[in-house]
Amino acid sequence: MSEFNPPTPPAASPVAPKAKKPIYKRKWFIVLAALMLIGWLAPKEDSAKTTTSSKSNVSSNSVTPQTTKKVVLPWYPEGFNEYEGDSQIAWRWLDKGEYSCSYGDHCWGMSIIAREGCPSMVYAEISILDESDSNIGFTNDTTSGLSAGQKAKLVFEDFTPGAKSARLAKISCY
Repeated sequence: MSEFNPPTPPAASPVAPKAKKPIYKRKWFIVLAALMLIGWLAPKEDSAKTTTSSKSNVSSNSVTPQTTKKVVLPWYPEGFNEYEGDSQIAWRWLDKGEYSCSYGDHCWGMSIIAREGCPSMVYAEISILDESDSNIGFTNDTTSGLSAGQKAKLVFEDFTPGAKSARLAKISCY
């Protein structure tokens, strides 16, 4: 008869099996991972969207954010116009009470300012226009040099018959 040989158990492993982590450490890891996931998935509130305007009852949640643009203010005073021929010069027509005419049938007053100044002199010329805005002549005026930001007052006087208005023709800074 044959002998019954029970199976032999496998040989012992030379490496010890890993010890199981205590269950409480695994729970904290799961809780921490769940909290991180909830924080990541939760909607973010933009501080700009949660404020409300003090001038209206409308929530600004419906307002789309706008980019901020740097506003560049002109270097010359309010009411002046930048001269097209030189961005360092600005001018404006004077009101009747701001100048007086000493001679001539017609006169116009102008204030000029130079950003960097005009060391020697300022020259300005205007075209004289009739009632249909046709150019019927010109007149000019000068003044001595200006320091940076200093204003000059020029008065243009004219004897041209039919003159009704004037238009700036030229400003030069020397």
